[in-house]
This record gives sequence, structure tokens and C-alpha cells, in this order.
Amino acid sequence: MTDVTDHSWSPWWCDLPADVLNRIAEYLPYVEQIKLRYVCKSWRSNINPVKHLAYKSPWVMSYREETEENYNGWFLHPFHSRSLFYLYDPSQKRKYTLVNEVVVGAKVHACKHGWLLFSKKKHLFFYTPFAHKIIHLPENHEYLCSNNAATFSASPTSPDCVVFVISTVHSDHHKLYLSTSRPGERTWSNFSFDGDYGEIESLAFVGGVFYCLFSDGVMGSFKVEQQEWKIIHPKTTTTDATNHRCLIESRDDSNLFMTYNNELSPILRYDQSENKWFEVGNLDNRMLFLGVTSMLLPLPAEEGPQTYDWIKDNLRKIWIQPCHC
Repeated sequence: MTDVTDHSWSPWWCDLPADVLNRIAEYLPYVEQIKLRYVCKSWRSNINPVKHLAYKSPWVMSYREETEENYNGWFLHPFHSRSLFYLYDPSQKRKYTLVNEVVVGAKVHACKHGWLLFSKKKHLFFYTPFAHKIIHLPENHEYLCSNNAATFSASPTSPDCVVFVISTVHSDHHKLYLSTSRPGERTWSNFSFDGDYGEIESLAFVGGVFYCLFSDGVMGSFKVEQQEWKIIHPKTTTTDATNHRCLIESRDDSNLFMTYNNELSPILRYDQSENKWFEVGNLDNRMLFLGVTSMLLPLPAEEGPQTYDWIKDNLRKIWIQPCHC
């Protein structure tokens, strides 16, 4: 007879051999693999993380941008306010509904490594829908205003993660405000610089440098280690009020790319030594995913090309990569 007061006792299925568990996990879709690892501590330690996520097609996350006023108002049903996110797995053509009130009224800034960076009032935080984890950042009362953009360098679980915020204040068009912090830190490092370069169009991080593209055509660079801000006037760029330009990170070779957010535009690579943009002939077995969160990813060889025309909702959409989380 089993002594039920013995807290070391566990169900028989928690003692399945690791090779059996991993064989089972291989046949499950990604989300189910995550759920399987959370059944018990034994399974979490014995089931290997999903392999080759970098070579998977990105998922689509659709969301409704609600304000706190709308959420608390009489005209928005509370159930609809809570069901803000939908995840679409292209390999399985499956839709997952996510319920999370924490992100109501929050603004999406960036998405990398399966993590989203949100701001809400003076507060920034990371959230991953794959494991429902939140990583908070310190409040920034000085430079976090409504006219800002933000991104980050690496997964927030990595010691290399740096969060970068750049803001302009409508009452003072001749100042730029920059802030940096890391997960786990209690304060922000704040900087201000002279300059008026129009609206902030796009941010990217490559090779230890944050880049910011402005609407008048100039580009700013902020070197993290040196805490140095520099304005660059790259040649061969043009402004086009009808199209928004996107900076695109290439993490595997530290190249910076740019294109307009439409499929007919050329793709340009920035050459730092010559301070020029050069048109790119091919992407070397990589695919470009354009949108609110643009990505340059290796070809998903295992899955083959994916189509997304089966996604029919009318909400805003971003690309998001599955992660180990």
C-alpha cells in the first residue's frame, strides 16, 4: 500500500523514460510540446526543448489594440477585451486563443526570439505568449512618453539583453531622448541629444549598435558599450510619404537591411565603411517577412514554404517566432 503522506511519491507516468517522452513529444505540435513539459518537474527536465526553432516558419499573432478607456467603457464587452490575442501556427494551420488582461491598454513595440516588448504608461515589460511569462522592467518617469519607439538586443532571459527607448517630445522638437536598461536592473540610463529629424520610422539592433531611421532620411546610431549617439547621413536613400520604411536585422552576419513595407520595393543593405545603401540581389537562402515586426530568417527547409492565406481575421498582425522560453 502506498503511503499518501509521503510527498516524494509521484504518479507512475512521471517516471517514464526520457527517450519515450521525447519520442512522444516529437509527434506533437509545438504548443502541445510546451504543455507536455509543464506536466511535472520530471517531464520538464527530461523532455528536450523543441529543436531547430530558428528554421521554423514564423507564426502570426493577431491582436486588438484596446485602450484602458475602451476596456473600462460601457461600449466594449469585457469578454472581448480579455481575448486580445490569437496565435496561428502555419505548419499545422491551427489557431490558439490567448486570454491575458495584463496587456489591455499596452502598446506593442518589438518582437524577437518569441518575446514581445510592451509599454503601458511609464512601464515597459516583456511577454511571451508561448509560456505566458512576463518580465518587468523598471518604470521610466523621465523619457517614456507617447511619441516613442523601443526595441531590444536579445532574448530577455539572456545577459546580453539591452532595452533601448528613443522618444521625441512635441513641445520640444529639437531634442531626442534615449533610455537603456536591462532585465533585472532597477533604473534606466537616460540621455538627451540635440536634433530634429522628423518622426521615428524604424529601429534595429545589429553588431552592438541600435539604429534609428527618421522620416527626413537620416539615421541615428547608438553604441551600447560606449553610450555614443551619432547621426548618419547615408547616401542613396529617399523619403516617400506614402510608404513606411523598415529597418531589418540580420543576426547571423550583423548586416543591416532596409526596405519599404511593400513587396515590390528593393531590399537595401547598409555598408558602414562607405556610408551607403546598396541594393541586394538575393538573400542567400533566407526569407524576408515584412510587417509591424519584420524578420529575416533562414529558409524553413524542414517544413517547406508556408502560406498564410487561411488566416481570415481583420485584427492587426505581427510575425512572432516560437521560442524555448
